[in-house]
Amino acid sequence: MNQPALKHELEWSMVHPEILDKCWDECAKLLRRSVKRSGGRVTIDDVYRDVDSGRCQMWIVYDTSNLEIIGCSVTFLKEYPTGLRMLHIDHIAGIKMDWWLEDGLDMLGHFAKKNGYDGIEGIGRTGFWNWFKNMGWRKHATFFEVRIQE
Repeated sequence: MNQPALKHELEWSMVHPEILDKCWDECAKLLRRSVKRSGGRVTIDDVYRDVDSGRCQMWIVYDTSNLEIIGCSVTFLKEYPTGLRMLHIDHIAGIKMDWWLEDGLDMLGHFAKKNGYDGIEGIGRTGFWNWFKNMGWRKHATFFEVRIQE
């Protein structure tokens, strides 16, 4: 006999700097892999300072049944010389992303629109395209780099 699937009630919330310390340890665990993929551009301490200072926003998604944080995103306003204002996703990480990613991106879209941004952008690993391609996003480029050895 099949058991009915458990329904997970998820909530998204922006983490204000004044309560950052209450959830930072859980978020840092999720964000470490993303930070590691930055190739030395940022550390987990840099992310903390950016959110704590208000330069970046941190968003969490949590399961309301047990308050477990299962996803985390860090965003900031990127304003270009042309005046184009984009909500830039700097980090996005978590578990069970098929439960929350689409709704999370919709929520970020509403936030961007409400705050007068022109859109949302981000750079991610190639595998992320599998999540975004069916949600109306366009792939413009792939980021490559090489390090110069002394």
